[in-house]
Amino acid sequence: MSPLIIVLVLILGIIIAVVMAINYSANQHIKCPYCEIEFMTDLLLLKGNTISQCPFCHKWITVRKLQDRLIAKKLFA
Repeated sequence: MSPLIIVLVLILGIIIAVVMAINYSANQHIKCPYCEIEFMTDLLLLKGNTISQCPFCHKWITVRKLQDRLIAKKLFA
């Protein structure tokens, strides 16, 4: 087989694995750890983790899903 075909098959496999690991969660309530204001946003969770931005203070936060709740922490602590 051509090395180009092998590389393309590997890249396609990686893309499929990443897409299957993404979960979409609509209208999630998150409390910003910086300004302590709760806001609602849609999240794309990759293995239960994502990065989001607070719409009020515009700082980046990490969001982790633990069982049935979301925990937000400061990105650069």
